[in-house]
Amino acid sequence: MSENEKIIISNFEHIEGKNCQLSSVRKVLKYYGINLTEEMIMGIASGISFIYWEMKQMPCPFVGGLNGKEINLFENPLRNIGGSAELVKQTTSRKTSFEQVKEILNEGKPFIPFVDMAFLPYFFRDDAPSPNESAGHFGGHTFVIYGIDENENMIYVSDRFQKPNTLTIDQFMDAHSSTFPPFASKNKKVVINPPTKKFDLKNSIKRAIRDNAELMMNPPISNLGLNGILKFEKMVGTTWLKFPPEKMLFSLYMTYIYNATGGTGGALGRNMYSTFLEESHEFFQNDNLSKATNLYRQAAKAWDAVALSLLPDELPSLQITRSTILDSNEVQEDSETDYQIKLREIDEKWLSVKEEAIKEANKFKPFIPKLQREIRNAYELEKEAWNYLKLI
Repeated sequence: MSENEKIIISNFEHIEGKNCQLSSVRKVLKYYGINLTEEMIMGIASGISFIYWEMKQMPCPFVGGLNGKEINLFENPLRNIGGSAELVKQTTSRKTSFEQVKEILNEGKPFIPFVDMAFLPYFFRDDAPSPNESAGHFGGHTFVIYGIDENENMIYVSDRFQKPNTLTIDQFMDAHSSTFPPFASKNKKVVINPPTKKFDLKNSIKRAIRDNAELMMNPPISNLGLNGILKFEKMVGTTWLKFPPEKMLFSLYMTYIYNATGGTGGALGRNMYSTFLEESHEFFQNDNLSKATNLYRQAAKAWDAVALSLLPDELPSLQITRSTILDSNEVQEDSETDYQIKLREIDEKWLSVKEEAIKEANKFKPFIPKLQREIRNAYELEKEAWNYLKLI
């Protein structure tokens, strides 16, 4: 290879998406001539789940809605259609990792790296530091790399937003080699190997739903699946009450993002899974499927109610916090000219109420019972849905 290279996969198509990992799979599959919706990929990935995860070194608990352990959201859908997802040999060497980037692109393969969002400047206001510690680290984010130009110091990135992005090589490598929890990126790269034969999507759907039912109803540990939802309900009424005000605010703030925005498509991914179930009706008619689809639509609305209970209207500064999160997400996804200046303006609005929001978070205890009721309602709806889906 030459010392400085320019490698652009010219026929790669950027598509905006809802979830970073699922939309990454969708774009790479489309590059190989396989056109599936992001929702269908979630379904055949057995991609819906629930996780409540809390560790001392984490700034707040992680509350997630997808079956995203390791590279499940890549391996599962590819395996279900006769392909594979390959985790490239990990390295602690920044230089070796960068050489891997060029080797994969030289093979004509767009690929999916894991990155720490705190190091990605396009997520934040134009004057944000790097890493953006106030936003928090998250190494489970992914996008597609489809090109590099060493002379221009540029990495070509297809994230889930309306327009593609670019990073400098150092910006990318900082994000890609990060060791910060949760889900430290640590130079992980995924290469998609598409199926070489025609696949039966109907059978893939049925198999994936059954596997997902097993995960949700019989998870290996108590903080996953339906049991994880009950764990969440319990912890907000026990552990959360012991949080200092700043941690309580950050927990409410981040849990809202994980639920309502944050690449979930809303409602902890339940909107997307409901759409997958609706798309499945095209392949087979089943009364259990119809009942479960209706229940999952209700569950999505129930998770919207959970999100609203985290940053409720009754606490004015928390309500403003909620509106700034939604405004920031909309501006990011549209990616219009000077959108980072708009992000700065929104961020300044949030900072102007932050101290009051901390005080309100310290007074959140009376709102816990309502939050717990909303969580339990979502649990009951999902439990009933899976009792139907396990029979498909």
